[in-house]
Amino acid sequence: MQQLANLDCFYLAQEMHARLAGSFLENVYDYGEERGVFRLRFSKESVLIDLKGFAFIAEKFPEAPKRPSSFAMLLRKHLSSAKLATVKQAGFDRIIEFTFSTKNGSKTLIVELFGKQGNLLFLDENRKIIMPFKREEYAARKLARAETYSLPPSEKKHPLELVESDFDGGKGKIVSFLSNQTSLAPFYLEEACMRASIGLEEKIENLSPKQKEALIGSLKTLFENPSPTAYMKDGKPIAFSSVEMDKLDKTEAKRFQTHSEAFAEYYENAEEKAPAGREGKVEFQLKSQEQALAQFDAKEAEAQAAGKWVFENTELVEELLALAKQKNSGALSKLAGKHGLNARIEKQVLEVEKAC
Repeated sequence: MQQLANLDCFYLAQEMHARLAGSFLENVYDYGEERGVFRLRFSKESVLIDLKGFAFIAEKFPEAPKRPSSFAMLLRKHLSSAKLATVKQAGFDRIIEFTFSTKNGSKTLIVELFGKQGNLLFLDENRKIIMPFKREEYAARKLARAETYSLPPSEKKHPLELVESDFDGGKGKIVSFLSNQTSLAPFYLEEACMRASIGLEEKIENLSPKQKEALIGSLKTLFENPSPTAYMKDGKPIAFSSVEMDKLDKTEAKRFQTHSEAFAEYYENAEEKAPAGREGKVEFQLKSQEQALAQFDAKEAEAQAAGKWVFENTELVEELLALAKQKNSGALSKLAGKHGLNARIEKQVLEVEKAC
């Protein structure tokens, strides 16, 4: 299934800023932590965020769960009635930043639309991470509480920064070469080639100076004259774009006034193949209040107290879950004991209870 590319995020951030800046955030909804789908409800419009690679101003939403995740509750606590100051793209990447003005200073919600590596990060005025939706650690950056947020490192140039000398010494097919030089997605690099009348099978070393000049010029046109479009087949969307695509000129096109409308058309109606199952996948999670009620016949007050404890001890919960994923039972028991708890792993579920 197609996802938003960096050029789509470029146009989407501008659209969101124009329509939403100055609005007040009324609520935050999530649709199950395992799905990574959120709704930001503003005074007049709402934003749908799917960390697998989509975001847009939406009108349709699934029914939200009765009990929000701890991350959604944290956002509600800090951002309820906060004024949205800016929406912008970060680093010409698939990252959108929502910056809010609150009574306790500026706060930023980072939306990283990286597919399986998608994430939400809530930052303070110094860009320190208050809470990540998913705690991650990479070679060049760490997405965890109290860490300073940094963008993914990249040595690629912005498409508008390319010059003819960047082609010197290059070899191989043109799109593959450009993918290593610039951060523009291949979907749009192919379109730039079409606009410059350069075949996709052309080798970069065979381009003439005029062709190089034409290609650089066509890259610039992708940032002009947006034309949000969904491409259709048998009444179903098969692709979308933020600009008119010469390479799809023989495909039925459905034009829209806004990028959000085009993205929503594809997101809501495109046929998606079911992903292949992954055998042996182990997921650890705290038992939900419903599971606790069913297994232990707990009283409603006890379940509410358990939910409150999870929310107030999020960092400890993250550490316990990390040890559970590592199957480090010794360290798990030791950490739990320090906090007056018993912890054990039962059938791929982390169970935590107060020590007697």
